[in-house]
Amino acid sequence: MKIDPDVKRFLRYQSVIDVLYAKSSFHKPEIYEAFKTEKPQFIGRVIKELIMDGYLISSGPKTKSQYYGQRRKMSSIQVAGLINVFLHPLLSDPLL
Repeated sequence: MKIDPDVKRFLRYQSVIDVLYAKSSFHKPEIYEAFKTEKPQFIGRVIKELIMDGYLISSGPKTKSQYYGQRRKMSSIQVAGLINVFLHPLLSDPLL
């Protein structure tokens, strides 16, 4: 049985968000290492969007930034909404 592409995309975003949200702080290389099957550009884009939406804070110089979670609790509806925001501009993205 083939998985629906929208479900597959949702699960990709969900897995990255779950790992990021579980950490109190992290550096991007740690996250890249945790997701060897994902392209760093994809993970970087997810992190950037979470910063823009106020779920993460970036600290330090750009090349060695450390990221902190805002520790705001996200409901499954908020996660789905956040993922939906990611999906619209990326549906034709070749990195997907």
